Amino acid sequence: MSELDIRTVVTPDDSVTAPGDTASRTDVGDDFGQALRDAEHPYHALASALLLAYEQAAFGKGKERHANDLPFTEQRMQTICRDLRSTHGMTYQVAKKAVECERMERPAKVRELCGAIVYAAGAIVFEQRTGGLSREQRTHARA
Repeated sequence: MSELDIRTVVTPDDSVTAPGDTASRTDVGDDFGQALRDAEHPYHALASALLLAYEQAAFGKGKERHANDLPFTEQRMQTICRDLRSTHGMTYQVAKKAVECERMERPAKVRELCGAIVYAAGAIVFEQRTGGLSREQRTHARA
C-alpha cells in the first residue's frame, strides 16, 4: 500500500480531497511549518501540541517501548487493528489516556495526552490506509 500524502485530507462526508482540489487550498505542510515557527500564527498552539505528540512517538516513549525499529504503519497498534479489522483498540487507548491523565500532574499529564493524540492519529492512519471497513466487515471480524 502506498504511503499517505500529508496534504491528502479525508473530509467529514468521507470524500477525499487531494492537493490542489480547491483553489483556496494552501500547502498544508508549508503552513504547518509556518505555524510552528511563528508564535503569532493562529494555529501555533495546535501545531506545537501536535509536534509534542510526534516527538513522543518518533523519539520518546513511543519509540522506546513500541516501535521495535518498525515504521509507524507496521507497529503493533496498526497490525493488531489490521488483524481485528477495527480501530477499537486505538480508540480505547485514546479514551483511557484522556481519563487517566485527569489524576496526573504536569508534565505527566501532558505526556499522557500526547499518547492519546498518537493513538488518535494511529486510528486515522488505519482508516486512511484501509479505506475504512464496512459494518459487515467489522461484524465478520468479531465473529
